[in-house]
This record gives sequence, structure tokens and C-alpha cells, in this order.
Amino acid sequence: MSLTLVRPTRSRFRWRAKTAEQIEEERRGYAAAAQQKSFLDPDLVALNPCPYAFHFDWVDADGKSHKATCDDWETAATYYRREKAMGAEAALADMEKTFGEDYPAKGMAFAMGTHSRRSEQWLLVGVLRLDVILQPSLPI
Repeated sequence: MSLTLVRPTRSRFRWRAKTAEQIEEERRGYAAAAQQKSFLDPDLVALNPCPYAFHFDWVDADGKSHKATCDDWETAATYYRREKAMGAEAALADMEKTFGEDYPAKGMAFAMGTHSRRSEQWLLVGVLRLDVILQPSLPI
């Protein structure tokens, strides 16, 4: 329902393995979503659930601490691409470096949104590598 970009002043990237039950529940949800038919579009293929959940502990500009689960498919796709190239353990370590060191050092923003079912809860729906651009002063 709402969408905003937030720049954390500090952040910590974490991951944890999902349980078999969590993965199966996601698999059922993805299968149900793929069953939605449209005569204008090709049939959907159910997504493969990521075996890991990704989280950020972060601090906003007012100094308030937050915890958020990263629910965007791009983070899962990042894991799968890196896992295929270097194995699971190295992929997680590489993601930890990217989201824990590289992005914060270069500039990072979180895309936060609300959902109609939970309008009071902000969800982390994307992580963006976004340079900090300082507006230069204009001579008067």
C-alpha cells in the first residue's frame, strides 16, 4: 500500500537456515500462486524457495534500532547465482561481504513497503546499492 526508501546509518546483514517445514510451506505458497491463470500471459512456474532467510539489523537516522527480514526475490536470486558459482558456504560469506560491508560503504537504501493485510507493519522488500549524492551549494 505504501513504499519508501530508507537509508540506514548502520546495518548488519545476517542469514539463517530455514527449517524443512518453512521451505515446504513456501513451496506450497509458490505453487498456489503459480496456479493463477491468465489467458493473456503464459503459465507461471512456481519459484523454488531459498533455503536461507536473510535479515538486517539496522539503525535509522533518528538512532532507532530495527530488525527486518529481507523478503525480496532478488536477494534469494543472488544467493542461488553465487551458490551455483562457488558453493553454499562461500555464497553466504560473499553475500555477507556485499550486504554487510560493500553496500554500506558505497551507499545503500532499503525499499520498505506495507501490505494491505498488515498496513501497520513496514516490510523490507528490497536492498538497493545507491550512492549518496550530496547536493552542492549554489552561489548566491
